[in-house]
Amino acid sequence: MPKYRKDRKIIAEKEEKKREGVSEISLMYNTSVKTYVIALIFLGLSIIFNTELVRPFGTDLTALLKLIEFGFRGGLVIGFFLFAFLSWGNLKEVRGSIMGLKEIFILGAISLIQTVRNGYVVLSAVVGIILVCVYMWLMQVKVAKAS
Repeated sequence: MPKYRKDRKIIAEKEEKKREGVSEISLMYNTSVKTYVIALIFLGLSIIFNTELVRPFGTDLTALLKLIEFGFRGGLVIGFFLFAFLSWGNLKEVRGSIMGLKEIFILGAISLIQTVRNGYVVLSAVVGIILVCVYMWLMQVKVAKAS
């Protein structure tokens, strides 16, 4: 018997039937939950390191190690902000609304509360949060122009 190739149209229909069980809204909700869990992990690590319960490099630090430690602690805060921002934004989109400035300021305040023990960490976190917000704004403008 000769072998034959299945028509691409038939293959596409079969794959579409497989995906019918999973809606786009449920995928967005699942993504929101996953990013929320990642944000909680960053929040836990940030609280542990920013309250100085654990010091990654010990107590006697050179200037370079201090700079690396401040960057690490600020990075944890920025990671929390980024993933919480994505999670909250996806959840608002699933519900049919958009994330406003009020929610962004609340999330920024929650992020900055984690860094009150050290001014350098506050500075690095503020810069990172502003960069994340600008990036999200530029991506939104880019997506709006494309559609």
